[in-house]
Amino acid sequence: VLLFGCGYAGILFSKRFQYRVIQLGELQNALVRLEYDIDYLCIPLGESFEKIAQNTESELKYVFKYIAKRMKDNPGCDMYKLWKRSFSKFCMDLALTDEDVSAVTEFSKMLGMGNREKEKNNIKIYRDKSKHNQHSER
Repeated sequence: VLLFGCGYAGILFSKRFQYRVIQLGELQNALVRLEYDIDYLCIPLGESFEKIAQNTESELKYVFKYIAKRMKDNPGCDMYKLWKRSFSKFCMDLALTDEDVSAVTEFSKMLGMGNREKEKNNIKIYRDKSKHNQHSER
C-alpha cells in the first residue's frame, strides 16, 4: 500500500510539472502575441487579452478572459491588482508555482504605463527572465 501510494503521488507530481511546463510555454506565446498586437496591430490591451484567451488551450485562457473582461468593465484599472486578482481566482486550476505567478504579476505592474516601445521592452525583459528561469529549472 505504501509503495502504491508513493508511486501514485509521484505520478501526480510529474503530471503537475508537465502541465506547468505547458502553461509556461503558453504564457511565453501569449506574450509574443501581446507584443505583436501592441507593436504591429496597435490593438488595445483589453482586446489583445481577449484574442489571447481565445487562442490559449490551457486553463490560462480563463486568466486572460478575466483580465480582458475587467479591463473592458473598468478602463484604466490597476493592472498589477487585476493580474494578481486573476491569478488568485484561478490558482487552483493552474500548475504554475508561486514564483511563476509572482514574476508574471510583477511584469504586469508596467503594463499600460507607457508608450508602445516601453510596452515591448517590458515584455521582452519578462520573456527573457522567464526563459532563463525555465531553463535553469530543467
